[in-house]
Amino acid sequence: MFRKTVFSLALIALAAPAVADSASDFRSAFNAARDGQHEVAAQSYTLAINAGDLSQEMQVKAFNNRGLARYKLGRTDDAIADYDQAIRLDPRYHIALNNRGLARQKKGENSLALKDFEAAIIADNSYIRAMNNRGTLLHEMGRSKDAVAQFSQVIRLDPDNATAYRNRGKVHRSVKDLDLALADFNRLLDLRPDYGHGYLYRGLALEDLGLVNAAKFDIRTAYELNPGSRIIKAAHSRIGAL
Repeated sequence: MFRKTVFSLALIALAAPAVADSASDFRSAFNAARDGQHEVAAQSYTLAINAGDLSQEMQVKAFNNRGLARYKLGRTDDAIADYDQAIRLDPRYHIALNNRGLARQKKGENSLALKDFEAAIIADNSYIRAMNNRGTLLHEMGRSKDAVAQFSQVIRLDPDNATAYRNRGKVHRSVKDLDLALADFNRLLDLRPDYGHGYLYRGLALEDLGLVNAAKFDIRTAYELNPGSRIIKAAHSRIGAL
């Protein structure tokens, strides 16, 4: 349902190079991933892992980060294998649990993905990325009430979390709780006034409420802010006929 999910893509740099070669390979991988060179990153993480002298903590991070690179390359099964390795080494490594959940979700393995997101939250009960991902998946699974509850928990923990307001608003709109959706989109735009898709979402909710002129204004604003978005362009073309 929601195409934008929340990935744990913040790669963790090597804190202290205990051994020069593996440290160098890890840093090379980190820099390559940061620059979008995911194949180079995966190869460099492999060198660091195969050196055999990384601490267990750094092995966990290297497997997780190589999984991220492979996921970016479309190698979902290989990514899951790397996350499995990271989790075997540290069963409470919440970042790898979250990332494996996203990979499983991509494969349509929703029940397994949900278990991973929940395990990540148990491992770190303030891990908002996994909470947002869990809420998104719950909605995709038709559990809209549970999704709203999850996004509401995020907002209690972080009242300025724009992603949670966006996601909760989209759930509210999907079940026709339009006043609640509008309130969430208003708050989203308070937090991110230059977010084109936020105006789109509010415009669509206004249209659902029959407030056509206000809807047109918001959708035109969305188009001015992000004319390259296909979904915004489609809505902008459509409102010209209203």
